[in-house]
Amino acid sequence: MTINIRQAHVADADQLAKLRWEHAFYYEDKPGPDERLEDFTVAFRPFIEQILTGGKWAIWVAEEDGILVSQMYVQRIDKVPRPGRFGKQYGYITNVYTLPEYRNNGIGTRLLRRVIAWAGEIELELLIVWPSKASREFYQRQGFAPNLGLFERGIDNEFSTY
Repeated sequence: MTINIRQAHVADADQLAKLRWEHAFYYEDKPGPDERLEDFTVAFRPFIEQILTGGKWAIWVAEEDGILVSQMYVQRIDKVPRPGRFGKQYGYITNVYTLPEYRNNGIGTRLLRRVIAWAGEIELELLIVWPSKASREFYQRQGFAPNLGLFERGIDNEFSTY
């Protein structure tokens, strides 16, 4: 098995849509009965084109013989400048998925290590991820650690009339 790790290109949009579709099925977030992969691909393509040409996202992929088998999206987020410190960014890792038949072969580890190296190359301050319970050890093996200082809140329009 020869796996190539690289950044995705706009030309990969259809394969990225298929991986996203399969990712949803894997995590029980199944599309409705009337939804089709072909329709999703058409709707997903403009999103991929926008994020890959906008300069704030990178999608890292693993491919075998031209077929994408794993993906890792990274959004670059600007930090608010403060005196003496401008232009800092951090990265948010999301939508990480490897096809089941390619798991436990080190592909995800290679992909994550490449993302970490790239983050250093472009001088991101840190990388964050909200891992699933099943993936926590995967990230911890690569130096990620829980940060108990992080809070999150879902938005439910509770304060829509303030």
